[in-house]
Amino acid sequence: DLSDDEAFDLTIIENLQRQDLNPLEEAQSFKQFLEKRGDDAAGDLADRIGVSESYIRRRVAVLDLPQPALKAWQRGQMTYGHLEQLRRLKDKKQIARFVAQIVHRASDDGGWEGAMTVRELKHGIDMESPSLKTTLFDQKKAGCRQCYSNSSVQKKLFASDEDDNIKCLNPKCYKQNVNNHLLSHWEEEFKPQYGTNGFVFESSIDWSDYERIDLKIRAACKKCDRLVTIVAM
Repeated sequence: DLSDDEAFDLTIIENLQRQDLNPLEEAQSFKQFLEKRGDDAAGDLADRIGVSESYIRRRVAVLDLPQPALKAWQRGQMTYGHLEQLRRLKDKKQIARFVAQIVHRASDDGGWEGAMTVRELKHGIDMESPSLKTTLFDQKKAGCRQCYSNSSVQKKLFASDEDDNIKCLNPKCYKQNVNNHLLSHWEEEFKPQYGTNGFVFESSIDWSDYERIDLKIRAACKKCDRLVTIVAM
């Protein structure tokens, strides 16, 4: 005779020992066990099935990713390594775009190149992430030092081999901090330096609506609110 808790444990453990268990089902079983028995039970489960506690916790953590990523993992279209890289991101649209690139990547001539590797995914994420080595805004006031999207914080969380080029993995937040700083300091600091009446981010520009002008600005232009400095990010 088994108690309800003992029967639950036995069911989960038997399920985890199935030969046809896919990685997503395994992670979901881990999560189900911890939700029932409490987060502290991870060590007990690890001992019972012969894996590390870290293995269980890290696979439960990837379940927070959007469903398209998890379904691609279930179908074998991406690896756990891909998911760990995607976990670095918070923007769901950015994650969805990378998932599409991983699953459907094609060559320039329209042929199939195969899935994006984990290394290529990491490089792609890093290329889209602004550097925190130097910033216009005060990182301490912005909360960057303890932020999950700070790559140096993630290095500690994931025990990764992240390089020393610290990056912000939340470009939207970074852009907002730059925007706020420029708005607050434009008149006294940046306008005298650049001689323009405002700024616009390069990503927002439709070049058919703008014309680049030389540093010698005509007197009439200096009064125009469309005389702006382009901020590249």
